[in-house]
Amino acid sequence: MQTLADSLKAEGKAEGILETAKNMFRQKLDINIIRQVTGMPLYQLQRIAV
Repeated sequence: MQTLADSLKAEGKAEGILETAKNMFRQKLDINIIRQVTGMPLYQLQRIAV
């Protein structure tokens, strides 16, 4: 069973990864490099790349 603290920690980590991906897109990095670094699925990256 996941505690509230664990849930908030996981949510914060996910938000950090998302912000990292957005910053990498701003730097014009290739989507495949962003995928490798963040571990995010390609379909999610394609949605935020717009």
